[in-house]
Amino acid sequence: MGIFIPMIKLKSLLAEALTPVQNDGLKKLYVLVRDIVLDVLQKMQAAGLNAESTRSQLVPFLLHVYKSPFPTVKQGSMGALRITLPPEYLQVFPNLRSEFDIDFRSNAELEDDSFDAALSRSRMDKKINGIKIRMGALFADTNTLKSQIQHELQHIVDYSESDIDTGKENKALMWLEYLEDNGEISSYAKQCAYLHFKKFPTDSQFDMEKFKKNALPNNLSPVTMYIRFGENADALAAKWKLDASVVKRMTDTYQKFVGAINSYYKFFVTSLILRRKLS
Repeated sequence: MGIFIPMIKLKSLLAEALTPVQNDGLKKLYVLVRDIVLDVLQKMQAAGLNAESTRSQLVPFLLHVYKSPFPTVKQGSMGALRITLPPEYLQVFPNLRSEFDIDFRSNAELEDDSFDAALSRSRMDKKINGIKIRMGALFADTNTLKSQIQHELQHIVDYSESDIDTGKENKALMWLEYLEDNGEISSYAKQCAYLHFKKFPTDSQFDMEKFKKNALPNNLSPVTMYIRFGENADALAAKWKLDASVVKRMTDTYQKFVGAINSYYKFFVTSLILRRKLS
């Protein structure tokens, strides 16, 4: 019998709140996707594939060589692995389609290198129907890969329409327009809160300095940029010749980011205390 957790709502930047039911649903979906991805990675490595493998190498492996140990996984189109989600997922997340694809993409076939993983949506009804994972990310640091999967799945709740516009000449504005989106703030904040909580499970509060020194992955550049907005906005403005209004946008974005981290961290701590009391 499962543990009942009272309906505590996490008030975030968004109009909607993340409930324990949603958080539990995201956690279960993450574990399922993570385990499938890590199994694929292990078998790709055994077959001699690597971060630079091309689409012509990936598709035959996924179609004819890979055998999944997970009963819910079957072959999708073009080598994607398709999960049939149980009804309880769809009740919690009505914006999900019942067939959810894990699609491994070669580095060359993506339009730009601004993401390592991204959710995909159906053209028909705009529902989320899978996640795309770059091969370079798949074969990189495993903890960063898992953290990136968590971040993208969080967008099931915190929908974001923001993309990094790599065509912008001004890199600071490019990052700012992407990172000031509320969906990105919320998802990256949860990612940071989770990394700190896993590293220091007895800490009752999030500590930014402690996080930067001990729990921040080296290649999590969006989070590094949030921190630069908070700590070096004036320096960025001078470097990129930005006016005072942009500096304020940077500092405001950082404050929202830190506020969301603290909210998520409090949520994790409170949920852990409740689980211990009811276990």
